[in-house]
Amino acid sequence: MAQSISQEAIAATGIPGAQNASRHVGATTSGAPTTGTFAVGDYIIGQDGSLWICTTAGTPGSWVRAGQGANPTGRIYSAAGTSLTGSANTTITFGTSGALTGGMTHSGNTLVVPITGYYQVNAIVTVSPAANLWTTIQVAGLSASYTSENGSGYVHQVNDIIYAIAGQGISINCYNWGATFTTADQNFLSAALVGQ
Repeated sequence: MAQSISQEAIAATGIPGAQNASRHVGATTSGAPTTGTFAVGDYIIGQDGSLWICTTAGTPGSWVRAGQGANPTGRIYSAAGTSLTGSANTTITFGTSGALTGGMTHSGNTLVVPITGYYQVNAIVTVSPAANLWTTIQVAGLSASYTSENGSGYVHQVNDIIYAIAGQGISINCYNWGATFTTADQNFLSAALVGQ
């Protein structure tokens, strides 16, 4: 006969070699808890396949993700070109999303990260004819960029590992040193969580 146990938490006091207390305290849809009070060693299961462990007690405390299962990843790309005004900074337009996993979302021209951590970001902006552009990775629309590529050519590429806080958006900006023109439509932006 099947039975179920209903408790706020199920605790283990530990055995020799692992004497510190640990409690399974429930589950979330995704991500670490944002409310409630927790102790060091508490852990929860994310229904997206993630596992979270409390490393600093508090309300809600500090949490780290265990393992790399269901890591947030995402890719967005353009279905049309972006008009780049001469002597101006413009955010590249991305109208289509693909391969959004682990809670990564797409909002306008940005990939929105669900988890605070380090993300590998890759982007390509293609132009024809060749143009002189300063291409940068932006986080949450801040003017400071994490990396840049300043060059003249048909393909402008930026790659870096950046730090982003949950809820922040990652986008790509281009400063056009020349006359106004429209980019090609083979532009893309991708990001993947690689560490916390």
